[in-house]
Amino acid sequence: MFDLDGTLLDTLPDSRAALNRVLAEDRYRMLSLDEVHSTVGEGARAMLRRALEIAGCADAPDDATLEGYVRRYLSAYLEDPARYTEAYPGVLDTLARLAADGLTLGICTNKPRATTDAVLARLDIDRYFTAVMCPEDVERRKPDGAHVLATLERMKAIRETAVFVGDSETDVAAAVDAGIASVAVSYGYSHAPVESLAADAVVSSFIDLPAALDRLAKARGIA
Repeated sequence: MFDLDGTLLDTLPDSRAALNRVLAEDRYRMLSLDEVHSTVGEGARAMLRRALEIAGCADAPDDATLEGYVRRYLSAYLEDPARYTEAYPGVLDTLARLAADGLTLGICTNKPRATTDAVLARLDIDRYFTAVMCPEDVERRKPDGAHVLATLERMKAIRETAVFVGDSETDVAAAVDAGIASVAVSYGYSHAPVESLAADAVVSSFIDLPAALDRLAKARGIA
């Protein structure tokens, strides 16, 4: 099971483009890539709330106002959902290898359903996944393990043979809460050093994932 943004795909430039368009419409200053990075990880609503604060919004928006910003952001994003987005090195070849080896693959993401589906289709990688679970699909999203367990159920998989691959505190915490093993990638959007996340393994390149999965399987006696 994979996180999406920061794990499989570098989507931050497209998030920034859509976010800055919304901010500019309301005459707030635009944000740098590093500033946008500091807002991501817990879904669109949390991102917009943090972005507005950074951009100089004096008062925290109420729920209705925030939902309006989310709708505008998603609309801007969907106009060109993968203009700048790219798969990280080794992702496409490794997904193909894992699928060919018979592994069941799924995605558990806090990215909204509309933008998730659009990006996966545009990059033609949706075909690899038997389940894609977004925050709209569950009552409690990551870092709650319920999101992970719902994805496992959709994948027809079990915790004992599952591994969650992610890039952030949110992902590792969700895996721990769900009671499954985790692998952290070191190149993503984590706000803390990846080595501090207590994942079961850390890889610096996606091409190293199959070897890490083999080691975890052997350690758990399922190889």
